[in-house]
Amino acid sequence: MPASFPAALEGWLLRQWFAAPDRRSWFTLLAGLPARVTAHVAGRRRAEIVANKRLLNANRIKNKEPITIIVGNLVAGGGGKTPLTLALAESLGGRGLSVGIVCRGHGSADPLQATVVTGQAAVEQVGDEALLLALASGLPVVAGRARAPAVALLKATVPGLDVILSDDGLTHRSLARHVELAVFDRRGTGNGRLLPAGPLREPLAHLATMDAVVRNHGWLAPGQTSGQTRWPAHPRVFDSHLVVRDVISLADWAGDTTVGHESPPGANPAILPTEPPVSLQTLAARGRPVAAIAGIAHPEGFFDLLRQHGLTVEPYRPGDHRAMSPPDLQTIGTPVILLTEKDAVKYRHLRDPRLHVLRIAARPQVALTDWLEKEIRG
Repeated sequence: MPASFPAALEGWLLRQWFAAPDRRSWFTLLAGLPARVTAHVAGRRRAEIVANKRLLNANRIKNKEPITIIVGNLVAGGGGKTPLTLALAESLGGRGLSVGIVCRGHGSADPLQATVVTGQAAVEQVGDEALLLALASGLPVVAGRARAPAVALLKATVPGLDVILSDDGLTHRSLARHVELAVFDRRGTGNGRLLPAGPLREPLAHLATMDAVVRNHGWLAPGQTSGQTRWPAHPRVFDSHLVVRDVISLADWAGDTTVGHESPPGANPAILPTEPPVSLQTLAARGRPVAAIAGIAHPEGFFDLLRQHGLTVEPYRPGDHRAMSPPDLQTIGTPVILLTEKDAVKYRHLRDPRLHVLRIAARPQVALTDWLEKEIRG
């Protein structure tokens, strides 16, 4: 199925942005002027953020406020912030700290309104990332494009928090923060140019005002390197990687098989049992092609992972935060359709037995949690 125009446009932009840094094209030349505007706006915004951050940290202990940690990135188009946010929430919570989460709520019905997100919320009301954070963490989550009201609502809803993790929000000057983590994935800094000529929301020089860089190596095992990735320089760097947990039926992932639509024509529930979860290796050994749907910012990373495990993949790219309609799903002829967890929240009302979820987890260095704990308790 051909990609929709928004998805195709996103894919084209990403190819331009993550080209070689010395490659010049008509696009980068035309986009050079608005990129200067980006630099000017980003510079003024960063100066305000740094001033507020300095004041906030000076009064942190006196005010006995929870520490706010931004898990963000300078690169548009995803970087692994949400899995890292979930991993940090789990590790900090495991050390006896009370943790809450705020996020934008992209795709929510009213993104300007701060909303407490529960696992029972509809994805259309709160957005896919917010719902995933609530379901996967079990922690208090508040979504809202205006982050300051979201933080205020979280504090009012959950008194006594030690930590507030913000999934994204690095460039939101209204969001007070104590610690800033800049996350980069294996695409590095792309062509090194500012939006719209490149993927950078801020100049790389602004990293000097941020507290740490986290290098998301993706699906590599600990100790392996990401080859020719152009990582930015910073005095405090931590590594993280992703691990594949298993493949589970969407019905089991959602925890509720009593709601939703009937199975589409041709669906075969006997292809993959709902119990127990299986591995990608087991799925590949069956020798049948699978469809893979990735409505995320960097879908190729998901497809590449599946191919690396020996699967023959039919890729579908509805676009970041977007979903395929039930009629479109019915046109897919494979016996198994794999989803990311971010996509799963958009399809969890369906009873199509072909839909299965690949569960992953971020594994940051323990040194990152150690350092954050010292910052929090300090």
